[in-house]
Amino acid sequence: MERRDGCGGLSQELHGASARAQRVNVSKPAGIIGQTERQLGQFRADLVHLDATLRLFARELEPKTIPAKRIRQADLWFEQGELPRRVLDALRRAGEPIRAPDIVRAVMSTKVSTLPIANASRAFSGRSETL
Repeated sequence: MERRDGCGGLSQELHGASARAQRVNVSKPAGIIGQTERQLGQFRADLVHLDATLRLFARELEPKTIPAKRIRQADLWFEQGELPRRVLDALRRAGEPIRAPDIVRAVMSTKVSTLPIANASRAFSGRSETL
């Protein structure tokens, strides 16, 4: 049954646009899940081949006894070792014990000065009051 809204079908058009937007919102995560599942299948196949290779060269070794290596996700804000270095620098500059929020402010204020201006203002807009 068609709804008459007196707007020439405008509400139906809006509903259709909303449905299309929802379809797009669902399709992207679904695509990511499909891609991730394919990658997982490839990783499992690679692991089977590596296990077979290990058995060829070290028959006494049981590949299942090798613990999985923990993969550390890269930090997008700091280079390797940069954060501890900045924390220690902030502690040295303070010269006396300081509170954690003060360390965060010191580290991030020096970090913001090294970011391009547009990225820095976008990244830390409104956050300084909460630190």
